[in-house]
This record gives sequence, structure tokens and C-alpha cells, in this order.
Amino acid sequence: MKMDKEKQVIPAHNSASDISNASDTSRAPRQAKLPAHSRAVAAQRLNDVPIKSTRGVYYPAPHHKFQPTGWRTRRYIKRKHLRRSNQQYAEVDRIGTNVTMLPMALIALVIMVVLAGLLVTLTAVVEALQLRYQQDVVTLADILPGDSLKMYDMHGTMIYQMMNQGLQTTVPLSQISPNLVNAEIATEDQYFWSNPGYDITGIVRAAIDNLSHGHIVSGGSTITQQLIKNTIVGNQDTILRKLEEIILAPEISRHYTKQQILSMYLNTIYYGEQAYGADAAAFTYFDLQDKPGHSAASQLDIAQAATLAGIPSSPIARDPFLHPVAASMRLRDVLHGMRVQGYITIQQENSALYEAAQPGFLRHGIIQNNLAPHFVNYALKELATTLHVKQPDLARSGLLVSTTLDLPLQNRILKIAQQHIGELAKAHHMSNAAVVLIDYHNGGIHVLLGNIDPNNPQNGSFDVATQGYRQPGSSFKPYIYATAFADGMSPGMPVLDEPFTIRLCCGLPSYTPSNYDLHFHGLLSYRSALQNSFNVPAV
Repeated sequence: MKMDKEKQVIPAHNSASDISNASDTSRAPRQAKLPAHSRAVAAQRLNDVPIKSTRGVYYPAPHHKFQPTGWRTRRYIKRKHLRRSNQQYAEVDRIGTNVTMLPMALIALVIMVVLAGLLVTLTAVVEALQLRYQQDVVTLADILPGDSLKMYDMHGTMIYQMMNQGLQTTVPLSQISPNLVNAEIATEDQYFWSNPGYDITGIVRAAIDNLSHGHIVSGGSTITQQLIKNTIVGNQDTILRKLEEIILAPEISRHYTKQQILSMYLNTIYYGEQAYGADAAAFTYFDLQDKPGHSAASQLDIAQAATLAGIPSSPIARDPFLHPVAASMRLRDVLHGMRVQGYITIQQENSALYEAAQPGFLRHGIIQNNLAPHFVNYALKELATTLHVKQPDLARSGLLVSTTLDLPLQNRILKIAQQHIGELAKAHHMSNAAVVLIDYHNGGIHVLLGNIDPNNPQNGSFDVATQGYRQPGSSFKPYIYATAFADGMSPGMPVLDEPFTIRLCCGLPSYTPSNYDLHFHGLLSYRSALQNSFNVPAV
């Protein structure tokens, strides 16, 4: 018992005074407490500050968790089985993944093959189209539709403009109003100056619109594409045509400047009312006239230019003469687009709308083609014969024909002829006359009047001078006698007026001349024979 007292365990948290007095307190009842190492572990688990052990104090060994015999072997076997199981699951997952990925890989391979085929096909199509239209692209400026044939008199006055295939007058871009240039770009191709000839955004937008409506409602074509459509590939509403436009647009942009493209477009685009190009449209809708140094197209103001810019997308439905309401709505859209894109101010927009609403804003230009109809018809026939072409083919030939006609002189002679026939109408039952005036020095025709009322709808078109095909009769006798007198004969020399016969060659019947009175007058002078218009002496 004494030995046990000496080996009494003193708790680690007792102070030095407690230790010194241990003998005094050994007889008192002890309070059950955990060993110091267990309390230290508990304090750490409870996030409490562990109690430091006191030097010189014996602490029993901590509680160790003793494992049963063979536990390491069993743990190894368990882990081995777990690894094997994981490997089996991984193998199954790998096989399943491979089986699942196989169709996807095949699909991806098919897609790649199809895309490669499409790429090869598209490349071949592009090369074929470029080769097919290469000559047209290079010579585009030469294959543009020609201007209308124009004919002028000797003083430079236009007496005729051929219109049966439309009216067109080509002018330089510098002679086209900047108002029209801005209006067309704002309406038809706002990225004209920067795009490569086509606009992907516009094409996608047009495709969505067309698919949503079930039919073609918009084209999404740029100015360059429209030029290609109007001059090279045609205007069929097909996907192939649209593809041709997109493929050829960069080629056009590579061969020509933006200014050249815009000039070709504005000089050939159809504005309705048989007017092709800006100059013809300015004349047709606003009666603006070409002047020296100032074309009709150069005189367009903002309202007029915006009106014209709204027509090409639908020339019939937006014709200002036929459909003024639709044209007015389109005008508002064009002006709004010009303002939004910074070409005009809101004040200019309102001013243009006010101008377009005024009476007389539209003035239909009229071509004066009835100034010398008989001469023009004769000249066109001669021109077609000389050029070995059909007369209708001259309409868009672009020819400027200068003639020898003296229009002021012909107008004076026409008035004289009308007055003379009016005086002879009652007394001699005369109703018509034809006049031809030729310069015998060079053969130039200064006057050609087929009748005295050339614009009469009933018989004015008949040209007695060139279409009558009547023998000249006695009107030719002065030329015969003048030639005889020039060869040495005199008016007083005698001539015999008696029957005689002229034998003709080549199996033709003989000719026996006679006088209008069916008599012969014997011996008489040339002067008397001419005065009485006897036929036999003249023959």
C-alpha cells in the first residue's frame, strides 16, 4: 500500500503547489479525471488549447487501437479486388464508348466527304462560270446597250430619235447629279463603296424574306450585281442566276473602278416609261432638256432624284404617272434612307416632300419626231442599206447621224407649197405636191417633202417623192433640152415631128412615141416643141 501511494499519479494540470501538497491531499477522495494525453486529444478535437504536460510527472501510455491478427492481408486482398473491379468497369465503359462513338465517327466522316465534294463542285462551278463569262467581264463597257439613234440636220438640230426599243442617252458620271448618285446608293446598295461587289448581309436578309413569304419578294442584289444581271447573265429569277451574280461581282470589281461601275449602272438601268438611264429618265419624268455642258441628268434636285431612285426596283408598280400613291410612298422611303445615312438633313427631306406634293412636279417629256418625217424615213432606209442591217437594228445602235437637211429652208418651202396648192385646189382640183431640193455640187438633199401635209394621220405618211414610183413624164424634158443646148444645138433649129419606131434589144417590143394630142406636127423649132411639150421631138 505504501508503494502504491508513492506511485500515485498526479494529474498534469496540477500546479507546483499542488504537487508539494500531494501528500496532504492523498487521503482525500479523488475526483475521476481523464488522463492528460486523453484530455489533450479531446481539447484538440474541441478546438481548445491543449494542456501541456508537466516534466517529471509519469503519464500512462495513450490508448492505442489494436488491430486483429491478419488485418493487413485482408486489407490488401480487399484493395486488390477493388482495383480489379475498377479495371473491369473501365474496360466495359471503354467498349461502350467505342461502340457509341463509331456511328458518330462514321457520320462525321460522311459529312466531311460531302463537304469536300461540295467544295470541289463549287470550285469547279466558279471556275466554269468565270471562264464562260470572262470575255463579257473584260469587254463589259463594249457590250452595254447602245444609245438611241439620233439624227440631226445640217445646223445641228435634232430632227429624230429612234424610240421603238426605248430611250437612252449615255452621259459621263460627272454629268449625273450627285443627288441621284446618293439616292441610288442609299436605296439600292448602301455599302457600295466598300463591298466587294456583293453583300452577304443583304443576301441573307433577302433569303429570309423570300422563305418567309414563300416567293421572291426581294433580291438583295448590290449595284454591281444588278449591272451583271442587266448586261451579262439575264434577269431570270433562279438560284443559278443569283449564284452567277455573286461569283462574277468580284471579277467586275477587280476589272473596273467603283466610279466606272456606277456610271455603267446609272446609264443603263430601266426607269420605266421606256426610259433607260438617268438622262432619259430626267427628260421623261421632268422634261429636263440636254444643254451644252449640262445634261438633263445633271439638273436633278433632291426631290426629283429621290423619285427616280425609287423606280428601278419595280418600274411599273412605282411609275409616278401610273401609280402616284405608290410612287409617293416610295419617295418617302428613299428620302428617309438618305437622311438616316447622312446624305441630306431633315430640313432637306421635308423640303423635298413639299416640292413633290406640288402640282406640276411631274412633266412628261415628249420627243419631237415629226419635224421631217419623209426625209427621216428616206435616210433610215439608205442607212440600213449602206450598213447591211435591218432597220429596227438601228434603234439602239448609238449612232449620231448628221444629214444635209436644211430644216428651216424645208419649213419655208412647205408653207409655200401649201399656199400654192390651196390657190389651185378649186380651179384645177389639185390637192397635193412634193418637193425635192438637191445641191447639184455634192448631191446633198436640202429639202425632201413627200406631200404638203406630212403629219396627216390618213395620208401624211405616204411620200410621193420617194414612194410614188411614177415616171417623170414631161417634167424631165427641160433636162433633155438643156443637155442638147449644152452640146451645141440652139432653140431655133428645126426638128421633125413625125411617126417613127425604135427597135429595142433583148426581145423587148419596139417603142413608137406619140404626142399627148395623138397628132404629128411636121417641121417645127425646138423652142416650139418644148413650149407645146411634144413627146416625139424630145425623143
